[in-house]
Amino acid sequence: MCHRRISSTRFVCGHDAPHGDLRIDCGSSKCRYSSHHYPINHECRKSCRQWLVNCPC
Repeated sequence: MCHRRISSTRFVCGHDAPHGDLRIDCGSSKCRYSSHHYPINHECRKSCRQWLVNCPC
């Protein structure tokens, strides 16, 4: 599944400040967000993953 890796800085007070966003491509034809996905000739909403998740990496 494709996901996002968000870089952030955590301050002493506990707050996080995001400063970077990187999309990781899973390469699957069944993932809506992949560069290998072709939405032609199938019912995408029924057969493909529809969510881009945040990576806790």
